[in-house]
Amino acid sequence: MIQRLKKNIKSIWYYFSCSNYRRVKNSRLFDADWYRDRIPGLQTNSQDPLIHYIDFGVQEGKSPSPLFDPIFYKKTYGPDPSHDPFDHYLREGIRINHSPCPWFDPEFYQQHYSLPEGNKVSPLKHYLTEGLRRKFYPNSDVYELAEKPVISIIVPVYNVSALHLNNCIRSVLYQSYPHWEICLVDDCSTNKDVRLLLEKWATKDGRIKIDFLDKNQGISGATNAAVFLAKGKYLGFLDNDDELAEECLFRLVETINSEAAELYYSDEDLIGEDGSQFSVFNKPDFNEELLLSHNYVTHFVVTEKKLYERVGGLDNKFDGAQDFDLFLKLSEKAEKVVHIPEILYHWRASDSSTSINHDQKQYANEAGRRAVAGALARRQITADVLLTDWKFFYRIKKERLESPPVSVIILYNGNEDFTTWLSELLSLTTYLDTEFIVVVYSEEDLGRFSMLYGKSSHNIKFLLSTDKDPVATRYNEAVRKSSGQYLVFLNPCIQLQTVDWVEAMLEYAMVKNSGVVGGRVLPYQNNDLVATIPDIGEQSDLYYSRFLQRCSQHMNGLQCVQNVIMLSWDLAMVKRTSFLELDGFAQESLGNLFADSDLCLRMRSHGYVNIYTPFALGQWLRPEENLPLPAKSVTSAEKRFFQRQWQETLGMGDPYYNQGVLAQNGIEPDTFMKWYTGGHSLTKETL
Repeated sequence: MIQRLKKNIKSIWYYFSCSNYRRVKNSRLFDADWYRDRIPGLQTNSQDPLIHYIDFGVQEGKSPSPLFDPIFYKKTYGPDPSHDPFDHYLREGIRINHSPCPWFDPEFYQQHYSLPEGNKVSPLKHYLTEGLRRKFYPNSDVYELAEKPVISIIVPVYNVSALHLNNCIRSVLYQSYPHWEICLVDDCSTNKDVRLLLEKWATKDGRIKIDFLDKNQGISGATNAAVFLAKGKYLGFLDNDDELAEECLFRLVETINSEAAELYYSDEDLIGEDGSQFSVFNKPDFNEELLLSHNYVTHFVVTEKKLYERVGGLDNKFDGAQDFDLFLKLSEKAEKVVHIPEILYHWRASDSSTSINHDQKQYANEAGRRAVAGALARRQITADVLLTDWKFFYRIKKERLESPPVSVIILYNGNEDFTTWLSELLSLTTYLDTEFIVVVYSEEDLGRFSMLYGKSSHNIKFLLSTDKDPVATRYNEAVRKSSGQYLVFLNPCIQLQTVDWVEAMLEYAMVKNSGVVGGRVLPYQNNDLVATIPDIGEQSDLYYSRFLQRCSQHMNGLQCVQNVIMLSWDLAMVKRTSFLELDGFAQESLGNLFADSDLCLRMRSHGYVNIYTPFALGQWLRPEENLPLPAKSVTSAEKRFFQRQWQETLGMGDPYYNQGVLAQNGIEPDTFMKWYTGGHSLTKETL
């Protein structure tokens, strides 16, 4: 107690005796309410916010005022890190027009709004006290936007803590883009302070709209009531304890100007009570199959209001997964869905949130399952939706009205245990109309296998070829001699793990626009060759090819069915007519290591979609690095040809692999793209 008293006395003395802290106090830019709500601990003690800032905030990089970003300021202007950057701004930065944050340009503001020369009120103070309310533009980028629609932020409110609600509302109030309104509807909160707080905020700015329901209607009813207040062209959805990133609405409207669509979503992060970042959700571009596995979108979702009304808004039958049901319905009707690969939303981890406590909302798991079932019914897809071991992740089991013939093509690998492997495969595979074609390379092997399996009840035949030809050539020859409507390519170094593996692949291969369907192959001894983060120092051509094929699967969840751009032929199925339409595998220049990726990209260029399913499950029987490959000179030549052939596509990046994860792990995006493209660093802007 005595030590604490001494510390407080020391802090107070330091504050009154040092001119820099008097400057902070007298500037009136230090916002005590703002600072108090950013520091949860200050809610439970009587310590003065400014004293706390002196003692702890400066060292911890806390923001003392809306629009002042100490990390940005120190990085940009480099004041002595032992000093308070806010004091440096007050002492010198204001005078020479330093920007207090990335998006406020004092020179633009002063010139555009004709602040008198020598005006004692700084541009920042003028903006906070007057310009904000009058919707003044803080920089030329916002000012020059061609289209400036009103964005209505929809916030259902129920028994939220004061500091969370304050931070939520402020995150909209202090947006760099001014054409917004925030519509808050209280759903009969039992905490009477909520009403008082909302009424207080509504007096501060005309863009803050509030309403109070007479009867509790749940989150869907409160959200729909908030939408009723909205006048904007677009609706954005914000939970009452979450926050928008500072330039969220500007980035959104910037995208609206460049990519007009009806539905948008962004990346997000998970934050703690004080706003510290826990984790980042790097999302893929719109991935229809992944969305049916789980709600990977969550926040920040923005839709045209007319589209929201067209789908009937939120349905309270899905409360707990109402946002999932809504996005499924919106995506079905939207002509275009755009992903903004930036962190525009801060999702707060709280005791009642499914973001951190899955047990808190058990009912949400079942509501999500029903939302997926409803989506399938609307799309006239007959299927069961099953819960999985992962909460909020689902498996679709589609009903097949037909059982088409399937040809499984296997290239003999010369292993001593091949006959054991083949016998196990035959006994494991339950799909009845399956033809097994084994390609062998000598008359002796042909005779031996024919004798071993000549009386087998399975439909199995052996073809004689030469192992001098590339793998693609041998596969193409086998396809010509097969009879199945669907073709499976299977590496004999993979042990299948499920009896219904053929059926699992047919579920997706039989879809009208399906291209290549690939299964999941577990790594040998849990030592996967690739992961989400690339090793760009790795020179192996095999590693590069596998990264192309698996990077998005690792990022978006190996347990989820999902759209992908490339897959391996080690466990893959394709419709025979589609395969022949594209003249099969390219065997002249890509025959050994890149023909499978090349086929997948050609499928996409012809309007087909490639799908990964984890429910056709196998496991490598040896490390992939030990698989037989031609000389490196051959595979490296293939790699160079593949990169030249698909230069433009590779330069656009994998739409299902979010490159935001690279910088977060210390990899420069340009360095990655040079590795990914073979030296060509094309982007959407340069094409």
